Amino acid sequence: MLRALADAGTTVLMVEQNVRTALKYANRALVLEMGRLALDRPASELLHDPNLNRLFLGGHAPAATTTNA
Repeated sequence: MLRALADAGTTVLMVEQNVRTALKYANRALVLEMGRLALDRPASELLHDPNLNRLFLGGHAPAATTTNA
């Protein structure tokens, strides 16, 4: 249902703990760490980023890495 809404042009904001599943459906993803932006990328790139695992396993990511879209 969310994919159909997004494909129809509706902006969807998803807050999800199952990050890998959420990234499969997202176009863009932002990861906050301690209230600060840690990662901001197209979801397809972030899905394979090693920093993602560190963030969700209690590590720290380097300063925010962004890509202009």
